[in-house]
Amino acid sequence: MNLKSLLIALSAFLPTHPDAAAQTGSPADRVQIVRGFAAEVPFLKKRFDGNSASTAEHPVVLIVTDESAFLRSLQLNDPAITLMPQADVVAAQLASFANLSGLEIDGDHAVMKYEIPASDRTGEMRFTRSAGQWKKRSRNEIRSMTTARAYYGRLYQGVDCRDGTEMAYRWNYLASRRADRYAGTCPGTEFPDVGVYRQQLQQAGK
Repeated sequence: MNLKSLLIALSAFLPTHPDAAAQTGSPADRVQIVRGFAAEVPFLKKRFDGNSASTAEHPVVLIVTDESAFLRSLQLNDPAITLMPQADVVAAQLASFANLSGLEIDGDHAVMKYEIPASDRTGEMRFTRSAGQWKKRSRNEIRSMTTARAYYGRLYQGVDCRDGTEMAYRWNYLASRRADRYAGTCPGTEFPDVGVYRQQLQQAGK
């Protein structure tokens, strides 16, 4: 048996690794699941804008990061959802968005992992497919302001706060103990969340 024949024979016993697209289902599956997720988090349509009683609704912003790279190829064509690269979120100093940090599809079952720092949420949403339609089965999450602030701190480290941005409004909203009306001015150059993030890094010895 020559070398080429030997390699071909051995290849039959080597483990195979499906590509990322196969692990996360078809594009149609991913589109339907992402739309289902957005429909289940209506509070993401709210914005920090100086008036906590505001009922204005905005598109759900999904931040595109390395963790949510599967979003880049999706054609959602849905005005209720905006896909925004992380750099654009930072440039606009947005606070209200979701990071879809993982999507796993196994047959008729799917799990979407997510982070929503504006409401201190981290969790997972499970879906089941029946008759070709994906429906939410359950949502499990934990809420931690410290975790959310560390997320913002990692995102906005080295970024100067700008008056009138959503992050500036959020800062004042928390400082005012969630007052009905609050300012959109920056009380300092650096977002205080950056300090929380640095503290966590120090505690982790990084």
